[in-house]
Amino acid sequence: MNINLSVLTLICMFLISGCSYGIFDWNQIHLDETPGYKKRAECTSSQQAIARQVLGSSYNYEIEQHIFNKCGSNPNYKFKTSN
Repeated sequence: MNINLSVLTLICMFLISGCSYGIFDWNQIHLDETPGYKKRAECTSSQQAIARQVLGSSYNYEIEQHIFNKCGSNPNYKFKTSN
């Protein structure tokens, strides 16, 4: 019983210290500080806007996801050059 209480105490201390030192960013306050996050987000929004404009009514969820995935792996992805 003593070992279980010690393990539980250590887990609680880890979680509390993780929250206070910003290891666990529950509200994603520091998400934009993640390396490359802003560039990927800009790529995704700009290329999806281009795709909507080029494709019009044939723009769909699959294309949106394709662009999201491509920008995730390559923030310099360009929609027009892939067609």
